[in-house]
Amino acid sequence: MDCTTTKDDFYLEIKRPAARDATLMILVNVERYTGPGTYDKAEVLVGVADAGYNFRWFSDGAHVTVGEGEKFAEIRPVRLEPLPPVEAPDIDVAGTIWCRPRG
Repeated sequence: MDCTTTKDDFYLEIKRPAARDATLMILVNVERYTGPGTYDKAEVLVGVADAGYNFRWFSDGAHVTVGEGEKFAEIRPVRLEPLPPVEAPDIDVAGTIWCRPRG
């Protein structure tokens, strides 16, 4: 994933092809970022889109640990709720996300 540090945020983002010509997008925003460590209330957005639909799920209560050197982030299990106007079931997300090397 692409990982970016700003003044007070740490972003992890990826878009990639998915099944049936759809696009999968994952975005994690660690608010009030001050360096590697554990953060509560991070934002996680997952989207799946193609020409006919756009499903999105979101939570702003994720627990995320950013690893040493900002090389990875670990997301503790979190339930994401669908965003309107689409009705879809909630999804659960967890795991370790590795950042692409910088430079």
